[in-house]
Amino acid sequence: MMQTVTSAPRHRSGFTRIAILLVVVNLGILAAVIIPQCTNAADDASISLARTPLQTMRSQIELYRAQNGLYPTADGSTAGSDGGSNGSTDQWDDLIHGNYMRSTPVWPSLFSERYTASTGDLALVLAPPYYDVNGDGTADSAHATVVAAW
Repeated sequence: MMQTVTSAPRHRSGFTRIAILLVVVNLGILAAVIIPQCTNAADDASISLARTPLQTMRSQIELYRAQNGLYPTADGSTAGSDGGSNGSTDQWDDLIHGNYMRSTPVWPSLFSERYTASTGDLALVLAPPYYDVNGDGTADSAHATVVAAW
């Protein structure tokens, strides 16, 4: 009589499909949580980068007013400056020529300045696309007002 030799079932080593699926799902969930946090950090950094020169400019505008009795005009034509006769069209000529600042400020990308010479108000305005400045989960035109209120 012949005996049949049966081999023991071979056990395969490695990950099961369920284990791989669980790892992929967990990585997707982590990415969905972490990526928006990194994006918000970049937005916050740009906004913080704009605040310091904005405050410095406001201080120089007030110092100019205290020493000259009026705010610098937007076209550099107040008394005490060359009135733009050197061909410059820089709106900050009064402050530059009066040694209140060295050069025109350079704002971070997406920001533009809004200066009102009659009141000396200087604000930064966001150009689209807007940042979510106030953290309400939307990035809309209302955030330009928040930036101007710094």
